[in-house]
Formats: sequence, structure tokens, C-alpha cells
Amino acid sequence: MPEEEAMDYGRQVWRTINKPNLLENVLPTRGRATLILQKGADHKVRRALLRKL
Repeated sequence: MPEEEAMDYGRQVWRTINKPNLLENVLPTRGRATLILQKGADHKVRRALLRKL
């Protein structure tokens, strides 16, 4: 797949799937999370935070 086509596809996925999921599901429930994983650009877990219950 040519680079420009791949970039267009990536932008479409963000706009139609990832961004709506972030806004509708992730951010509203963020404050209730008991485990928070921070991942790097390579998707490897860089930090894990566990809140006391």
C-alpha cells in the first residue's frame, strides 16, 4: 500500500473508531480505573499504576 494511502487509512480509523471510543468510553470512566498502564510508542508497557481500593 502506498504511504499516502496508508496515512489516509490511519486517519480514517482514528476519526471513525479510535477517537469516538476515547471520547465515549475511555475518558468518562477514567476516574474509576484501578489499574493504569502507560505505553510507549512501540506499545510496550512503560509504567503500571495500581490504585488502592
